[in-house]
Amino acid sequence: MLDKIRKILRALFAPVASNPLFFIAIVIFSLSCVVAEAVAIGNFRKWIAVYDLMQSSVWAYLLSWLVYMWDKRWLKGVITGAWGLAALVEIAHFLLLKHPLDVQSVSLALDTNPREIGGFFRQFFTPSVIVAFAVGVVVVTVIAIGVSRSRMRVTKLMSVWSLLTIALVLGGVWRIARIAPMLWIDDIDAFTIWASQDSGNPELANIFQMDYADPVVKSAYIAKGISLERHVYNHWARLQPVAFADEVMAASSTADSLQIVVIIGESFIKSHSSLYGYHLPVNPRLEKEKADSALVVFSDMITAGNFTNMSIANLMSLNNLTDDDPTRRDWWQSVYFPLVFKKAGWRVSLFTNQYDPQDRSSDLGRLFFDPFIIETCYDAYNDSQESYDGDFVNSMVAQHHLAAPPSADALTFWHLKGQHFPARQYFPDDASHIRFTMSDIPADKPWLDDDKRQQVADYANATLYNDSIVSSIIDLYRGSDAVVVYFSDHGEEMWDTAPAGNRNKQQPDDAEWMHRQFDIPFVVWMSESFRGKYPEMADSIRRAADRPGSLDNLGQMLFHIGGIRSKYLRPDESIISDSYRPSPRISAQGYPYPETKR
Repeated sequence: MLDKIRKILRALFAPVASNPLFFIAIVIFSLSCVVAEAVAIGNFRKWIAVYDLMQSSVWAYLLSWLVYMWDKRWLKGVITGAWGLAALVEIAHFLLLKHPLDVQSVSLALDTNPREIGGFFRQFFTPSVIVAFAVGVVVVTVIAIGVSRSRMRVTKLMSVWSLLTIALVLGGVWRIARIAPMLWIDDIDAFTIWASQDSGNPELANIFQMDYADPVVKSAYIAKGISLERHVYNHWARLQPVAFADEVMAASSTADSLQIVVIIGESFIKSHSSLYGYHLPVNPRLEKEKADSALVVFSDMITAGNFTNMSIANLMSLNNLTDDDPTRRDWWQSVYFPLVFKKAGWRVSLFTNQYDPQDRSSDLGRLFFDPFIIETCYDAYNDSQESYDGDFVNSMVAQHHLAAPPSADALTFWHLKGQHFPARQYFPDDASHIRFTMSDIPADKPWLDDDKRQQVADYANATLYNDSIVSSIIDLYRGSDAVVVYFSDHGEEMWDTAPAGNRNKQQPDDAEWMHRQFDIPFVVWMSESFRGKYPEMADSIRRAADRPGSLDNLGQMLFHIGGIRSKYLRPDESIISDSYRPSPRISAQGYPYPETKR
């Protein structure tokens, strides 16, 4: 009986015994992220490491069978090299961005454009990082070659090794069986709930298990998450024609040619605006508008999300993140509010300098340029973009004759490149646009070396340039009955409180981080004609300046200004309404916003 057991163990263990270095290399590479975190910040997630060890053993065992049955040295080398390169990417991602590769990381990469990709590489891939990554590639290559050429066999302690290996593999099968049900989840909310379950131990939450998982499990998790995200957009796209078909959806109470203009900025840190006390005069034109009583500066507005696609999806929809009805909290179950304006007879235009209408594969591209939205909602939109926002505005004015006010009520969106990092590439490269230098940035923090101070100065120059762009758009509507709303989609990191300036590391338990990421500049400009014709509305806007608000209710505010009557109208969600009821705010990621004033 004992001999039969030994024969069975030898047979089961044979692939590993024949290629022990291959098995060990696959397992070690699979543990890369857990090891990277332990080395980088001294935080070792021991139970996740144990689970990952077991899961990794399953894949290492199956791959060992593959190379055992198909006895090709090159195959061992290729598999080892591929696994090693995957580990290297994971380690680089963690060390640079301080969090594992996850659904959000991959989704953002898929949704970005070449310009933003270039900015990312310039920010993070410094010469030292490139050299380190190259060394890592060399190390992985050497290991792969060594494994492929190794003829090492396990001949001793066969029973011990085989029992240990089989125990790890069986444990891994149990773990994978527990994780596998995620593949059958077909609802994004259910998927989110599943990912946050912790079984009484926050360290063992599924989201952590997936973020730090072996390459196979993590790939399945990321693929499933992205698939559900795409499903969300498809659901949203199907909803819009149904909503628009409702003949009683909206009506306008305006009798004049009212102009409502929405300018969506990019990556503007509220604390880096001179409208909010920043020490450099980066908003001189908007400050003048404020001094002339034309501009109202809102003091307590936040964004719904600290990434562009998340923020814009929520602000362009009629959801409310804190609504008692769960179906109203999701933007993808809500109506695209410009459709309501269009149904009410308004002229609706969209000019975005971030996405080309031809690029409808990205999240933002699908939202802005869904075929139904293009066909039904927009009277005008752009089919090109420019390197700089100033050139883009001039191009749109010329192409669409925007200098001549339309004869009907109009809702116009301008979506700018703003001050996205690295800011240096978002304003023209000439002396007239460089007012601030490194010497204007105090070296009052130990991590603010000359390079970082220059980046902050570049950001200030980009903000100054953005100020001129916003002012030029305002000038287009100065002679009309017009309201111009300007805000940023989210905040940014500019070395204010930490040596690692990046927006990707999520720290919702850090109030300072939440303020930097979610606090945004939000201003409303009113033309002299508008203030004269609608004094009560102007007073309502002024009274709302210090109320707490969130961008996910932007549509309700614009309904109020435009006199839109609709079944979707909710005065208690409009920040400028006397019926407004502020509630504890929350981000689209589910992060409670710290309401304490700074």
